[in-house]
Amino acid sequence: MLIASRQKAAIASVKAGIAEKFRIKNLERARFILGIEIDYDMERRTLGISQKSYTESIIKKFGQENAKPCLTPLEPGVQLTKADEPQTEEDKSQFEVKALFACGKPDVLGVWNAT
Repeated sequence: MLIASRQKAAIASVKAGIAEKFRIKNLERARFILGIEIDYDMERRTLGISQKSYTESIIKKFGQENAKPCLTPLEPGVQLTKADEPQTEEDKSQFEVKALFACGKPDVLGVWNAT
């Protein structure tokens, strides 16, 4: 289980609640979970995530090491800020729909496209 919060007291409270019912082991900061690499920069107070290793394993699994690369929706290394968030309800709605298509299950998306 991964617990994250800006407040250490909140993390401690959640851990204490879980520890009342289960034996737990504190592994400190996660570096890799479910194919996602986690990078902390304590000085800049940032947290970055990457699926580079997972992506490379999928590329290798399907023999695509020599495939031609193509542009992604965002340039690699783009740093997003709070100002990049959708501002209007319409923008938020469009973002949610795009997230559904990017992250949704194919069987569900087929139904969505059919309507």
